[in-house]
Amino acid sequence: MANPNNFPIRLEQVFFTRQIVIAVSGYVLPKDGDSAKVLLPTNTITVHPVPQRPNAYAVTMQTIFNPEQDVSAPYSVDMECHAIFVAKEGTPEENVQTALTITGHSVVFGAIREAVYWMTGRQPYGPMPLGLSILQPVSPSSEENS
Repeated sequence: MANPNNFPIRLEQVFFTRQIVIAVSGYVLPKDGDSAKVLLPTNTITVHPVPQRPNAYAVTMQTIFNPEQDVSAPYSVDMECHAIFVAKEGTPEENVQTALTITGHSVVFGAIREAVYWMTGRQPYGPMPLGLSILQPVSPSSEENS
């Protein structure tokens, strides 16, 4: 088993700066045999150094689902979660960035998924589970257009 002390980063803190879950007025559950319209969340993740904190990095993820409050979906969601990590001294920057991206994504999306499920479970249409969030590279042309 690998020594956990050799991992290049450690988690320091996880917190939310936005937690908005709105039950969409007018939503009607699909009837038996009808398929529900599929609305997918938009997930945006960033990794950046924490100012004035050497070796500290923030991973921020925003998940937005149904911002137009389309009545074909039960909820509108806007969540933003942050995780603060500290990198081990002397670790190559490439290793730090890889660990931050993969581990940070897992930490913040897991927190968002849990929060959405818990919050929607106490709303009129019942809990809304989020599926997987898969990291995919962003092409330079799509970054320029956003």
